[in-house]
Amino acid sequence: MNKRKLVKRITIGLALLIVIGFTATVWITGYIVFNNTSQMSSNDRVNAENSMSFFEENGFDYTAFQEKYTMERIDLTSSYDGHTIPADLIYTNNKDNDTVILIHGLGGTRLDTLYFAPMFLKHGYNVLSYDQRSAGENFAQYTTLGYLESYDTADYVAYLDEAIGADKKIHIWGGSMGGSTACIALSRGIVQNRVSSLILDSPIGGMVDMFRLRMGAMNIGIPLDFLMFSGNLYTRMALGFSYGDVSPEECLKNSTLPVLIITSKADETAPFFLAEKMHKAASGSILAFVEDSAHCGAFFDYPEWYEEQVFSFMDSQKK
Repeated sequence: MNKRKLVKRITIGLALLIVIGFTATVWITGYIVFNNTSQMSSNDRVNAENSMSFFEENGFDYTAFQEKYTMERIDLTSSYDGHTIPADLIYTNNKDNDTVILIHGLGGTRLDTLYFAPMFLKHGYNVLSYDQRSAGENFAQYTTLGYLESYDTADYVAYLDEAIGADKKIHIWGGSMGGSTACIALSRGIVQNRVSSLILDSPIGGMVDMFRLRMGAMNIGIPLDFLMFSGNLYTRMALGFSYGDVSPEECLKNSTLPVLIITSKADETAPFFLAEKMHKAASGSILAFVEDSAHCGAFFDYPEWYEEQVFSFMDSQKK
């Protein structure tokens, strides 16, 4: 073998090794990123017992709540992948009424939204609260910052469309990740045409924004762009969608629904710029904010202000 052929073969071999090594590195990195971002909530960590403990710590009388209102248990079968979506339909006297769907955030269950339920109930609305994926009694695999979760929202909008009168309105309130779920649900089924408005409390952003914030803060010595590239590629192969597909602001751009966004400039989980992006994307939306509350804390810190924002918004739609 002459020297030229030997050099050529060595060059090809080295190139193959580099390609194989790079591919393996991308695959392994993507797998690690995917595992750490697609199961940020799990039923063993996020369950009713945790919610009950939170009730006790914050003085919420769950027994009194149950005695005051009718709580009707519902178990829908997901039209997307067949898992059970448990919910409570809560009302005072009349089941056939305007209804607000409450969507909890990451790390919560449907019980956690009960803090907000009396506010809507006393204003004459019924409330439906359900467990998102991998939370409470919903055992669907993977948490996807609202992408797969939005199919469950669409199923409950379809349920209410049949359960209440056609003249009754459906609204959605979403807290934190629940806000992202609510936005992305606008692209699912009858949601865009049947829902009357969205209320987004401290909404998180899409996967690109949130993962860049989360992984960037870890500072683990691997370039952020490489982590994002690898995780995005693996997610695409595993679940069939890319980070860019999980964008609440893009869904708001394609909607004409009235939107109220409530947030805080001091929110460190969902920084203020995310709410501003959604406000800019949603034509005619209202952005209401406080200066100093923690993530999803405005309701607890400024309850009268919060209620005024919500119902001046909702009442304006009745005119």
